[in-house]
Amino acid sequence: MSKNGRLSVGVAALFLTAANLLGRGMGFLREVIFAKEFGLSQDFDIYLAGAIIPLILNTSLLYFAQNFFIPHYHKTAAQGDELKTNFFNRSFVYFAGAGILIALLMYTFKGMIIGQYLWNSSAEVKQVAENVLSIFILSIPVNFTISLINSFLFAEFKYVYPAISQLFLNVVVITAVLIFSGVYGVYSIALGFLGGYVLQLLFLLFILLKKFDFNPFRWDKSAKFAKGITGSLLVILFIEVVNQFHLLVDRYFINFISEGGISTLNYASILYVTPITIVSGALSTALFPALSENFSINKTEALKEQFLTAAGMIIFLFIPLSTVYIFWGDGIIDIIYKRGVFSAGDVLLTADVLKIYAFSMVIYAVYAIVNKLIFSTGLYKYLFYISIIVIGSKITMNFLFAESMQQNGLALSSSIAYAGIGIAGFILVNLKLNLKSTATIVKKGVLIGLVAVGAWLFVDIFFYFIKLDGFYISFIKIIFFALVYAYFCYELKIKEFIYLTDYVKSRISKV
Repeated sequence: MSKNGRLSVGVAALFLTAANLLGRGMGFLREVIFAKEFGLSQDFDIYLAGAIIPLILNTSLLYFAQNFFIPHYHKTAAQGDELKTNFFNRSFVYFAGAGILIALLMYTFKGMIIGQYLWNSSAEVKQVAENVLSIFILSIPVNFTISLINSFLFAEFKYVYPAISQLFLNVVVITAVLIFSGVYGVYSIALGFLGGYVLQLLFLLFILLKKFDFNPFRWDKSAKFAKGITGSLLVILFIEVVNQFHLLVDRYFINFISEGGISTLNYASILYVTPITIVSGALSTALFPALSENFSINKTEALKEQFLTAAGMIIFLFIPLSTVYIFWGDGIIDIIYKRGVFSAGDVLLTADVLKIYAFSMVIYAVYAIVNKLIFSTGLYKYLFYISIIVIGSKITMNFLFAESMQQNGLALSSSIAYAGIGIAGFILVNLKLNLKSTATIVKKGVLIGLVAVGAWLFVDIFFYFIKLDGFYISFIKIIFFALVYAYFCYELKIKEFIYLTDYVKSRISKV
C-alpha cells in the first residue's frame, strides 16, 4: 500500500479492533440494560420476533455492501478516477433506491410477515410485534445507504469514520431505553435504533460532502456499471442474508419453546458473536481490501501468507476464549447480566446455551477470514450452494431438537451450522486456490487446544485446594487461566504469542 493516508493491515486491524472493542463494549452495556429492564420476559421475546427481519437485513447489508462493492470498486479504480467516482455515485443511488423499495414492500405485507412466525400467539402479541416491525422498517433505507458509504470508506482505507459513526447507534439506543422504557416498554428499543441509524447516516453524509466532494447524481448513465455485476449481486445478497438467517429460523420456533427461550438465545449469542466481530471482524475488514488488491494483480503467495497469518492469530485467541465459555460461562453471565429482573435461574439457562455455542466458536471465527478470501477471489458462487445446504440442515435440526431440548436444541443446530459453513468454506478456498494450508491449520489448532486444556487443568486443580466463595471466583479463575495460558505459550514459543507481544511492545515504545 502507498503512504497516502492508508494504514497497514496490522495497524488497521489494531485500530479496528480497538474501535470495535469500544463499540461492542457499549453494545455489552446496551445488552446489560436490556437484561436489567426486560430479562427473559415475554415482552422481550415479542420485541425480538418483531425486529428480527429488519435487523437481519441491516446486519447482512454491512457485509453484503463490502463484499459486493470493494472488489468491483478496485477493479473500476484501475481504469481511472472518473470511472471509480461514477461507480460509487451510481451504487449510492441504487442502494438507496433498493432500500426504499424493500421498506415499502415490507410495510405493505407486515401483517402477513408477523403472522407467519407468531401463528400461535394472541392478537395483542401480534400487534406489538407488528408495531416494532413498523418502526424498524423505517431504518431499512437508512441502513442501505450507511452500508454503501461504509464500504466506500473502507475501500479508500478510511477506517476512522465508520468506527466513529458506529458509536452513535449504541449511545442513542442506551439513552432511549434508560429514559423511555418505563413508558414505552420495548418500543423504546426500536425507537432508539431508528434514531441511532439516522444520526449515523447524517454523520457519514457530512464526511462525504466534506472530504470527497460527494454528488450522488453526478454519474454517466450510459456507462456500464461493472462487468459481471448483475449476475453476482443477488448471489452475494443471498449469501449474506443466509449467514444471518438462523436467527429468523429460531424466531419461528418461538411457538415451540418456553417463555423467555428466545431471549436466552439472544443474550448468549451476543457473547458468542461479540468477540468474533471485535477481533475476526476487524482483522477481516482490514485484510479485505488488501486481499482483493493482491488477487487482482495475481500476488498469490502474498494472499496465502496473509490468510495463514490471520487464521493462526484467530486460533491462538479464540481457543482459550472458547475454553473460558465452556467452563466458566455461568460466571461471565452472572457478572454481565445478573441484575434487575435477570435472575440466578436466568443465568443458568443462558450459560447452558453459551456453552453449546462455544464449541463452534473457533471455526466460525476463522470463517470470518475465509469469507473475505472467498469474496476477494470470486468464489462466492460455490459459497451460495454451501449456504443453501447449511440453512436447510439448520431448519431440519430445529424441527428435530426444538421441542425436546427447547432453546438448547436451537443453539445446538446453530452451532453445528456455524461449524459446517466454516469447514466447508475452508475446504473450498484450499481446493480452489491450492493454498495447501490444511495441515498447518490443523496442527496449529491441536497445539493451541492442548495448551488451553492444560492451562484449564492447572487452574482447576489449583482452585480445588484453595476454597473461595463469591460471585467473583469465576472472574479470578479466568484471569488466572489467561496468565497460565500466556505463560505456557511463552515457554513453548508459540509463534502467534511472540508476534503479538513483540507487536504490542513495538507500539508501546513509540508512544
